[in-house]
Amino acid sequence: MPIEYQGVRVPTCYATCSIGHKESHTLPLKLKAIADAGFDAVELSMPDILSYGKMLNGEEPDPKDYDALVQIGKTIREQARLHSLRILMLQPFANFEGWPRGSEERKDAFERARGWMRIMEAVGTDMLQIGSSDATGISSSFDELAADLAELADIMATRNMRIAYENWCWATHASTWKDVWQIVAKADRPNIGLCLDTFQSAGGEWADPTTESGLIEGLSKDELERRWKRSLDELASTVPPDKVFLLQISDAYKTEPPLEAKENEEGLRPRGQWSHDYRPLPFDGGYLPIGDFLSAVLKTGFRSWLSIEVFDSKGPENYWLGIEAEYTFNVAPDWGITTSYNFHAQAMSCLQGIPVLPGNSNGDLSNISAPPFLLSPKSVTEIPTSWAERHELILQPPQEREPTRRALLVLKNYLCSLQRQAYTAASSASGDSDGGGGARKLLNAFLGELFLGLQTGSPYLELEGVGYICSSSGCLATIEFGGINSLGIGTKISVIARITDIENGGKAVFEISELNVKALEEQSPWASRRAWTEVIDGISEGNTRKASEAKNRIEGSPARDAQC
Repeated sequence: MPIEYQGVRVPTCYATCSIGHKESHTLPLKLKAIADAGFDAVELSMPDILSYGKMLNGEEPDPKDYDALVQIGKTIREQARLHSLRILMLQPFANFEGWPRGSEERKDAFERARGWMRIMEAVGTDMLQIGSSDATGISSSFDELAADLAELADIMATRNMRIAYENWCWATHASTWKDVWQIVAKADRPNIGLCLDTFQSAGGEWADPTTESGLIEGLSKDELERRWKRSLDELASTVPPDKVFLLQISDAYKTEPPLEAKENEEGLRPRGQWSHDYRPLPFDGGYLPIGDFLSAVLKTGFRSWLSIEVFDSKGPENYWLGIEAEYTFNVAPDWGITTSYNFHAQAMSCLQGIPVLPGNSNGDLSNISAPPFLLSPKSVTEIPTSWAERHELILQPPQEREPTRRALLVLKNYLCSLQRQAYTAASSASGDSDGGGGARKLLNAFLGELFLGLQTGSPYLELEGVGYICSSSGCLATIEFGGINSLGIGTKISVIARITDIENGGKAVFEISELNVKALEEQSPWASRRAWTEVIDGISEGNTRKASEAKNRIEGSPARDAQC
């Protein structure tokens, strides 16, 4: 599901290496979880290809048995197709550039690249991620590093393939975005671009896992911030947007105690160790200024792929299969605010679906079912701009006298809105009191916002609709919520239900202004507020797993479907 940003639909991606933590979490299950969470594509990792090969054949294939890997890749391509997922990129290709000419290492690097190109063809992707080399014994000359990439790019161009070159913050010579951009510029090939990464840049230029503060030390905090800002300003003003092929997003935990300032037993440098185990989802316990980096990349004019790539050693404690991907759409708060947001912001971020990007973009809730009292006190159908977009749909029902056809016209209005995603986020121009903080949303999952008239013979108001044509009378039925919802947010409880005779000058023919709702324990188990109680409790407790499990039970229940 693309993210809306300044009128542009930005596509989203999730790395297969960043989801699942058990042997039972196979690649097909990962692909299903990523697709179910609403992502458009995946980064396919070589370890996942190898493990899937073991699943298919009983033993893991040799990483250089390209004939076998091609056959596995064809099966993976079909699995992705079944879930309507694009395979955006094959990754991670390491230690390619900079080897001395004539060396065995250089020969091996190009042989591996040709083998990976065969796999790329099999899985149906045109992009290879190459990380800046952390090998010893390679050239420090950017001219030579660029020449190697250019040579490979020319080979790949014959198959319409391209290279996404990423700075790894522990690399031997090219550890910053500026380093890899200089190398890409020197290579000067149309099929070489950048794979930028919030962790790799913030983790290399602003943070340090070996210090008590978690920051680069040896200079004042003010100077560190000035350097960081200068780097971001330079990125925003120098890198053409078409040379950024994708932006990977993750955060980082502050290491406590700090990592030792030396290589580990495997020869991996501290920032490499940090990268492999301490990278959570955005705003899930990390501390890097990833929003700053995202803003800088967007300022270049970049509107291409946003991809989640995380490596969280705490994942088995916090998530189960599928929740990593779903959490990305369900938890990440506004990029423009700090992680010290209040309870209301927590609740909204848990339900707002996708991260809200800088500017006036709003979260898109089109893949989430949640009752209106959680999402917004104002229905989108109350917004005049929403009416104007498909005015013929909202004007047809009151003109139809036959009740059944009238009901179908009301349903048509909402189904067309869903199909076209015509729901318009609230804004100050539309009179929303949030001043632009509204949210897009679907119909409620049950006891829906679409109703045919107010129930009679009961003193209780049990429907939660706002502003709809009443199909049984041709009247406009409205229910207005006033500053209160199930989370207790607001200063005054106020509910007004009204039926207005459209053909008689808008005169109110029925009105309820007193809040008269059954006690929660007396309500039907599938009345909206009672059904969502556990979700609300989970949000209140900051227990994302509890909230998500309760939400999944609601959305997957046959009893709910019977109530819809």
